[in-house]
Amino acid sequence: PTCSTLLVGRSGTGKTSLCNELLYRTHAANERRRVAEQRVAEGAPARLEAEGEGAPPHANVLFLCKSRTLASRIESHHAGLVAPLGAQPPPAARLKEAFVAAEPELDAPLFLSSSEWLVLLDRCLPP
Repeated sequence: PTCSTLLVGRSGTGKTSLCNELLYRTHAANERRRVAEQRVAEGAPARLEAEGEGAPPHANVLFLCKSRTLASRIESHHAGLVAPLGAQPPPAARLKEAFVAAEPELDAPLFLSSSEWLVLLDRCLPP
């Protein structure tokens, strides 16, 4: 999805599985868009230019939960899902710096606990 998603439910209802599915689909859409834009930049034929037109705009993903343990687990599962696609996630520190710098396109999802998120938001404020 290209909008915010709030997922709430009782334990054992599949919230984690759904998150992994949404993260994978978003990553795949971002990757298709990136490859299509790269081909156009390299002067690919016009038929290849149209391949990226159906892809949604780049979506930045912030996975936020109360527990750092759960955030780490989801991050690990996501890395395992996208590994066969040849994607190596950037270091978390790099993503956090990109978030603080308000870069328009993050390279990968950012997985944070609520306390980490509050610290990053605090760093974004002017002195």
